[in-house]
Formats: sequence, C-alpha cells, structure tokens
Amino acid sequence: MAKYTFKYGNGTREFEYPEEDVIKVLEPSVVELPHKSEEEIIRDAIENPIGSPKLEEIVKPGQSVCIVVPDVTRAWARPAIICHVLVEKLEKIGVKDEDIIFLSAVGTHRLQEEVDFENLIGKDFCARFKHINNHADNEDEFVVTGTSTRGNVMECNKFAMECDHRILVGGIVFHFLAGFGGGRKTILPGISSRKTINFNHKLYFKPGPAGSGAVETCANGVMEGNPVHEDMIEAAKFAKVSFIVNSVVDSSNKIAQCFAGDVFAAHKAGTDLVKKI
Repeated sequence: MAKYTFKYGNGTREFEYPEEDVIKVLEPSVVELPHKSEEEIIRDAIENPIGSPKLEEIVKPGQSVCIVVPDVTRAWARPAIICHVLVEKLEKIGVKDEDIIFLSAVGTHRLQEEVDFENLIGKDFCARFKHINNHADNEDEFVVTGTSTRGNVMECNKFAMECDHRILVGGIVFHFLAGFGGGRKTILPGISSRKTINFNHKLYFKPGPAGSGAVETCANGVMEGNPVHEDMIEAAKFAKVSFIVNSVVDSSNKIAQCFAGDVFAAHKAGTDLVKKI
C-alpha cells in the first residue's frame, strides 16, 4: 500500500491506497520564481503595474477609494497582506483613512462576520477602516451600471460605485465556470446583485455544439468564447475598475507572484503563470 498526505483545512489527512491502482500522482510544475518576501512581491507589482499607469497617477489626494476584497472562501489569496501594502501606498499618495472603505465581494455566499473580516484585512484594519458586506438581495444597495450584450442588467454595489475609485484585491486560480478566478470576477459575481449573478451563471447552460455550452466553453482555464467570462468582462468595464492587485499562490499557500494594474491585462498575465504552475 502506498501512503499519501493531503492538505485538509489547516492541517493534513493521511491515507493508504493500493500502489498497483495508482496511475499517476499529479504535482505542480516547478517554475522559477523570485526569491522575495510576500510584501516585496506585492510592492514590486504595485510599483510596476501591467497595462496601467502607476497608482499615484490614477488616485489623487482627497479622492475616495473602495478596496474590494474576497470573502473567506478566497482567504488563500492572502488579501490581508496585499491590503496592508496597498494601504501603505495609498497613504503615501495622500488618501485619508476616512476616504477608504473595504467591501467584501461575497456574491451570494454567506455574509462575513467580524472574525472573517479580521482574517481578510487584519484586526488592525477592522478597527481603523469601515468594512462592509455585499448584500446581494438588498435591492436598495445597488445601482445599474449598464446592460451587457447578452441582456444582463448589471446591478453593482452602490457603495463601491459612489467612490472615486474601485481597487480589486484577490487571487487567480482555475475556476470551473469562469475559466479563472480573480480580476473581473470580483465585480461579477463579487459585488453584484443576485439577479445579475443568476443571469450570468445561467450562461453556463447556454446551448452549444455539444448540447451544453458548458462542456466546451465554460471550463477550467477556458476564457475565449466562454459566455460567463465575457459577461463578467462587460460588468467590470461598466464598473470602471481603477486598479487590481491579484496574487498567485504556490503549493505552500505563499504568494509566488503578484499582478497589479489594469483589470484585464494584469489578470491575463496572472492566468499565464497559473497555467505554467
């Protein structure tokens, strides 16, 4: 019998399996990455944005910023570390604490409790900054930003849209529906209404050559021709995203590389690394 160890929760689980029945053990590819601390990796990404001007050329003193963070199902992206480096940069630009709000992109997931926010942005930031959830079913908390080419009325969180800037924090990984997580997905489903999210996710069942478009167009690593992804792109365009900071983590759940800048160009660069890993 062969022995195996899987990561599970905050620990591991061990089990045995007949060695003769094992076809192959899949491991991540070994990719040469910079040997820097996570803070250094994030700072380098912010200072060298992809497809975008530098943050100080976008955000000005006196302007308001909504930092959109994931919920605890994406805590692996290390948002608390990203947020601390990001706020450090915003402070240097001259953005005041009262002009920063953190919004958790829960989509239709459960709302984040205070302990969840402490994990997502840090206990110190919870005491320092306003932090709220996206309430997908509260119609009063959304504004219409546009209608997609597929007819999806984009209802986006009004607290985010009332700010001068929307900065998205998250991580990039394969996603069975959107091709990849991160980037535009932080807007839809992240901070959209249930109505908008339902319309988008139903595109998974769009008829296609295999009977269901899901078979060929909505899959891990597939973005080209993926109707769910393309609808999300339109949502991000309507939301006028100012900047993103997305991480790619390694097998030890440490930030291996970070991608900052344009919501589409920086995200695409991150997906390329995920494919290699």
